[in-house]
Amino acid sequence: MKYRELQQIIGENATPQAWLHYGSKGIWTLKEDLNITIREKRGDDSDQEFHQEWAKRFPDKSALLLEFHLYYGASFVETHYLVDVDEHRALLPVPKLNTSIVHHYEYQFARCVDFHGRLEEYMDICELTVEPERPHAPG
Repeated sequence: MKYRELQQIIGENATPQAWLHYGSKGIWTLKEDLNITIREKRGDDSDQEFHQEWAKRFPDKSALLLEFHLYYGASFVETHYLVDVDEHRALLPVPKLNTSIVHHYEYQFARCVDFHGRLEEYMDICELTVEPERPHAPG
Protein backbone atom coordinates (compact mmCIF):
# COMPACT_ATOMS: atom_id res chain seq x y z
CA MET A 1 0.00 0.00 0.00
CA LYS A 2 1.18 3.51 -0.79
CA TYR A 3 1.09 6.33 1.74
CA ARG A 4 -1.40 8.36 -0.30
CA GLU A 5 -3.71 5.33 -0.47
CA LEU A 6 -3.59 5.01 3.31
CA GLN A 7 -4.45 8.69 3.71
CA GLN A 8 -7.40 8.21 1.36
CA ILE A 9 -8.62 5.21 3.37
CA ILE A 10 -8.41 7.26 6.58
CA GLY A 11 -10.50 9.98 4.93
CA GLU A 12 -13.06 7.50 3.65
CA ASN A 13 -13.40 5.98 7.13
CA ALA A 14 -13.38 9.21 9.15
CA THR A 15 -16.14 8.14 11.50
CA PRO A 16 -15.87 6.26 14.79
CA GLN A 17 -18.37 3.66 13.52
CA ALA A 18 -15.78 2.45 11.00
CA TRP A 19 -13.39 1.49 13.80
CA LEU A 20 -13.23 -1.11 16.53
CA HIS A 21 -12.28 0.78 19.69
CA TYR A 22 -10.53 -0.86 22.61
CA GLY A 23 -10.70 1.98 25.13
CA SER A 24 -8.78 0.28 27.89
CA LYS A 25 -5.84 -0.22 25.53
CA GLY A 26 -6.19 3.01 23.51
CA ILE A 27 -6.34 1.13 20.21
CA TRP A 28 -8.58 1.65 17.18
CA THR A 29 -8.66 -0.98 14.40
CA LEU A 30 -10.30 -0.29 11.05
CA LYS A 31 -13.17 -2.74 10.50
CA GLU A 32 -12.61 -2.87 6.73
CA ASP A 33 -8.85 -3.47 6.95
CA LEU A 34 -7.55 -5.01 10.16
CA ASN A 35 -4.00 -4.03 9.16
CA ILE A 36 -4.77 -0.35 9.88
CA THR A 37 -4.57 0.61 13.53
CA ILE A 38 -4.33 3.76 15.59
CA ARG A 39 -2.62 3.50 18.98
CA GLU A 40 -2.68 6.14 21.67
CA LYS A 41 0.71 6.57 23.30
CA ARG A 42 0.36 5.88 26.99
CA GLY A 43 2.72 6.00 29.91
CA ASP A 44 4.13 8.36 32.48
CA ASP A 45 5.65 10.77 29.95
CA SER A 46 2.90 10.69 27.33
CA ASP A 47 0.50 13.39 28.59
CA GLN A 48 1.68 16.97 28.13
CA GLU A 49 -0.14 20.05 29.33
CA PHE A 50 -1.47 22.17 26.47
CA HIS A 51 -1.64 25.94 26.97
CA GLN A 52 -3.16 27.53 23.86
CA GLU A 53 -6.10 29.80 24.66
CA TRP A 54 -8.59 28.13 22.31
CA ALA A 55 -8.38 24.94 24.42
CA LYS A 56 -9.17 26.75 27.68
CA ARG A 57 -12.74 27.91 27.01
CA PHE A 58 -14.24 25.56 29.56
CA PRO A 59 -14.76 25.62 33.35
CA ASP A 60 -11.88 23.12 33.64
CA LYS A 61 -9.08 25.03 31.95
CA SER A 62 -6.69 22.08 31.83
CA ALA A 63 -6.01 20.54 28.44
CA LEU A 64 -3.67 17.73 27.48
CA LEU A 65 -1.78 17.07 24.27
CA LEU A 66 -2.12 13.38 23.43
CA GLU A 67 -0.02 11.46 20.92
CA PHE A 68 -1.51 8.91 18.52
CA HIS A 69 0.40 6.58 16.19
CA LEU A 70 -0.96 5.26 12.90
CA TYR A 71 0.21 1.80 11.85
CA TYR A 72 -0.21 -0.33 8.77
CA GLY A 73 0.41 -3.89 9.93
CA ALA A 74 3.57 -3.75 12.03
CA SER A 75 4.80 -0.66 10.17
CA PHE A 76 4.66 2.68 11.95
CA VAL A 77 3.37 5.31 9.51
CA GLU A 78 2.91 8.63 11.30
CA THR A 79 2.16 10.51 14.51
CA HIS A 80 -0.87 12.71 15.16
CA TYR A 81 -1.48 15.01 18.12
CA LEU A 82 -4.93 15.70 19.55
CA VAL A 83 -5.92 17.94 22.44
CA ASP A 84 -8.03 16.45 25.21
CA VAL A 85 -10.31 19.23 26.51
CA ASP A 86 -13.11 19.81 29.01
CA GLU A 87 -12.32 16.95 31.40
CA HIS A 88 -11.92 14.36 28.61
CA ARG A 89 -15.14 15.24 26.78
CA ALA A 90 -13.52 15.82 23.38
CA LEU A 91 -10.33 15.23 21.39
CA LEU A 92 -9.56 18.12 19.04
CA PRO A 93 -7.00 18.44 16.26
CA VAL A 94 -4.28 21.02 16.73
CA PRO A 95 -4.67 23.99 14.36
CA LYS A 96 -1.87 25.34 12.21
CA LEU A 97 0.61 27.54 14.05
CA ASN A 98 -0.82 30.94 15.06
CA THR A 99 -4.19 30.24 13.42
CA SER A 100 -7.50 28.58 14.23
CA ILE A 101 -7.40 26.58 11.00
CA VAL A 102 -7.11 22.79 11.14
CA HIS A 103 -5.50 20.84 8.29
CA HIS A 104 -8.17 18.75 6.55
CA TYR A 105 -6.34 15.43 7.05
CA GLU A 106 -5.84 16.14 10.78
CA TYR A 107 -9.57 16.79 11.05
CA GLN A 108 -10.32 13.46 9.32
CA PHE A 109 -7.97 11.69 11.70
CA ALA A 110 -9.71 13.29 14.71
CA ARG A 111 -13.07 12.10 13.37
CA CYS A 112 -11.79 8.50 13.37
CA VAL A 113 -11.14 8.57 17.12
CA ASP A 114 -14.13 10.77 18.08
CA PHE A 115 -15.70 8.09 20.27
CA HIS A 116 -17.40 10.82 22.36
CA GLY A 117 -19.22 12.07 19.24
CA ARG A 118 -18.61 15.70 20.16
CA LEU A 119 -15.87 16.81 17.77
CA GLU A 120 -18.02 19.25 15.76
CA GLU A 121 -19.60 20.78 18.86
CA TYR A 122 -16.26 21.39 20.53
CA MET A 123 -14.60 22.69 17.37
CA ASP A 124 -17.41 25.27 17.18
CA ILE A 125 -16.94 26.25 20.84
CA CYS A 126 -13.18 26.64 20.28
CA GLU A 127 -13.79 28.46 16.97
CA LEU A 128 -11.66 26.01 15.00
CA THR A 129 -12.29 25.72 11.28
CA VAL A 130 -11.18 23.11 8.75
CA GLU A 131 -9.26 24.14 5.68
CA PRO A 132 -10.82 23.02 2.39
CA GLU A 133 -9.66 19.66 1.13
CA ARG A 134 -7.04 19.92 -1.59
CA PRO A 135 -7.13 17.45 -4.43
CA HIS A 136 -4.07 15.21 -4.60
CA ALA A 137 -1.77 15.37 -7.58
CA PRO A 138 -1.68 12.15 -9.60
CA GLY A 139 1.11 9.74 -8.81
